[in-house]
Amino acid sequence: MAVPRQPLRRRRARVALLGAAVLVAVAAAIAWATRPGAPPSDGGPAPIADVEADSRAQPGAGEHAAAPGPATGERRRDADRATRVPDVPAAWQRIHDQAARWPAPDDAPDVGTETDLPTVPAARMRDTIGVNVDLWRTEWGYRDFAGIVRRVEELNLRHARVNMQSRATFGLARMQQLGRAGVRLDVIMGDAYGRYDTAPFSELERRLHASVLPYVDAVEGTNEADLAQQAGWVRAAREHQRQVVGAVAGERADPIGVIAPSVGRFASIEALGDVADLADAGNAHAYASGEEPGAALGQWLDALSGQVPDGPTIVTETGFMTDTRQRKGHTPTSEQAAAAYVPRTILEAIRRGVPQVYLYELADRWNDPFGVDTAAHFGLLDERLRPKPAWDALVRLQRALLDDGRPDADVEPVRATIEAAPHDLRVLALRHRDGTVALALWRAAKVWSPEQDRDLDVPVEPVRLRLPADVGGALATDLVTGDRRRLPSGERMELELTGAPVVVTGLPPSG
Repeated sequence: MAVPRQPLRRRRARVALLGAAVLVAVAAAIAWATRPGAPPSDGGPAPIADVEADSRAQPGAGEHAAAPGPATGERRRDADRATRVPDVPAAWQRIHDQAARWPAPDDAPDVGTETDLPTVPAARMRDTIGVNVDLWRTEWGYRDFAGIVRRVEELNLRHARVNMQSRATFGLARMQQLGRAGVRLDVIMGDAYGRYDTAPFSELERRLHASVLPYVDAVEGTNEADLAQQAGWVRAAREHQRQVVGAVAGERADPIGVIAPSVGRFASIEALGDVADLADAGNAHAYASGEEPGAALGQWLDALSGQVPDGPTIVTETGFMTDTRQRKGHTPTSEQAAAAYVPRTILEAIRRGVPQVYLYELADRWNDPFGVDTAAHFGLLDERLRPKPAWDALVRLQRALLDDGRPDADVEPVRATIEAAPHDLRVLALRHRDGTVALALWRAAKVWSPEQDRDLDVPVEPVRLRLPADVGGALATDLVTGDRRRLPSGERMELELTGAPVVVTGLPPSG
């Protein structure tokens, strides 16, 4: 049947109006979801004298060894128990040099031979774990900064990577809040092109010294200048880095670390070249893009070996995007896969002599109902500060191994015989200040298929170690599931591993 022209035009008009209404509704929903909150009414940063008083109280907080908990092999925890390292660049170098004396991190286990396991002070765990925290964000979870601080304290976080701005002041007050919670700061000192409210550099330098320096362990140069798509980005990054070095030149008696500029593309590492005259450590953004994290770390560390030759590298960004609806820019993983990969990233970094790893990032930016923002989904917490499985796994790792003391100290190695193990087994021993031992065991196994967008079932593999002491009563914790069990008496420790790391705590002192 023929349709009269006038009704057809009306129908088309109605369809067009409906489409426009839908577009307006979608735009309004996005605007509502991403709207900024009001700037916090915190009154601005505290006077520097108060900050210095806080700082003077911190170094003595970690001078007493933590005592074993009653009949559990665990330890009494206290959020501010951590020894401040007053010579950060030297500590980084010692950690790098210690790992260089161990077997190659990707070597298969030496089965059947008694050997010294790579061993670090248990304090290394807390000193390695860092998180990127966007202190200038005011929407969603970041509106509730008291909630952010509570999560930081729950994790017993020791290090946060933050950025400096030149206009608003509430971010400075937030830096001080983190500092009072026992967090040491790595401060990104602006941008080579003055973007993101980071100009002039003189104001960033003034703010660093006037408001937050007593809480600062490190500063770093411009972030991913190669992504600015400017032909002269290498020169701009180097010139900016000279300003960063000059900003902390007066702190060399109680030295803080200077980290090189970061790059966003693997191919840009060679272009930036050797920056040893401008930095104490290289800078890696070692994203695994859905793959097993040890391989990505190894590739970045190898490529960056010429940035500060024979020196350490800090991983200032790494993490896992958990929105499996999209693949723009980053390959996703499931939240369950990230729960295995995040603690394994920390363990792999320690095994490779990386002094600090800053996970990207603390919380999702927003709920992103339409799946349009890849960068919104890297959080260990969701947009309402609710834990994802990776957060829970990281908390278990941290709580199992909390200890005080120098993270770069030389400790007596742990001797053991690996009697049975898969080829991809990795083992790290950690010695507490009271001499007791913990073992972290994991496999370099893929738990996620980026090609198929699905979790992988990792076959169970038996692991058997013989230690020169009775392991009875030690506690084995699966970091992903939280399952725990006591080990039976005897010198043999038997476990079954899949893709989830396991930490065994409460092992007796042994050589």
